[in-house]
Amino acid sequence: MYTVIAKIIAKPEFTKELKESLEALIEPTIAEHGCIKYILHESVDDPCLFMFYEIWQSKQACDFHLNSAHIKNWVEISKPFLQSWELFFLRAISTAESPAIAD
Repeated sequence: MYTVIAKIIAKPEFTKELKESLEALIEPTIAEHGCIKYILHESVDDPCLFMFYEIWQSKQACDFHLNSAHIKNWVEISKPFLQSWELFFLRAISTAESPAIAD
């Protein structure tokens, strides 16, 4: 598996527009071959900060995604809304899941 964290910061006056553009990426991305998880987060402390947590079957699947038409289009249309964005490419070295907690 191949993990990506995308850190995206909106210009304060364009937070709503950037959030909408990010939400529009979800449906076409989860339909891509090799996409295991694609979860959009927003900061509870900073309304301009968004992060995607992504898990891909392979680096090749991720590379395909990064070169897809909808991502290339997003890069172009989101330029006026963005303060910055950065991608972090990771590999898991340990995994653990908490057992379900009963109410």
